[in-house]
Amino acid sequence: MATSRTGRRALGALAAVATATALTGCGTSGVFTDGGVAAKYGDTTVSTTQVQDAVADLRSINPQSEISGQQAAVLLALGPAISRIAAQQGATISPSMVEQTFAQNGLRDPSPSTISMTRANGELGQLLQGRAAGQEAINRLINTADVQLNPRYGSYAKGGAIGPAATPWIRPDAAASAQPAPPQ
Repeated sequence: MATSRTGRRALGALAAVATATALTGCGTSGVFTDGGVAAKYGDTTVSTTQVQDAVADLRSINPQSEISGQQAAVLLALGPAISRIAAQQGATISPSMVEQTFAQNGLRDPSPSTISMTRANGELGQLLQGRAAGQEAINRLINTADVQLNPRYGSYAKGGAIGPAATPWIRPDAAASAQPAPPQ
């Protein structure tokens, strides 16, 4: 299971995300014009509602959960790619397995985004602990993924680096244009 030092760091960064959610140079090109979009990767678009639902569900069963909206957005955006790699490596987790685990922990009706995020998280964990081929595939994904995050969720740099949210994340000119014109 030979991996490079950079690869191990990248895997470690996502492993930290995986651990935090275990059921308990920026990747954003320009400012998102739709505040309802939290993240984009390839054909996957993640809404802010999906992120908020996933974070709220996890915190409802574990109030001490350190899952952030940023971590949820990245996992939801990369989820389909992680699941493809997991399928190739025989490390898939079914949505019903995730639902069963939530039910055992007191969450009877998790949102679809909570199921998707937790599934991606579990598959990521299995891949990180599995065979070298799976680790290498995840490493490639992390090092090449161009995840675009809404600035309110910070930034994602290829290689798995997650940066803080820009402050302020609402541009003054955007806020001014959103205000109605004064009555005449």
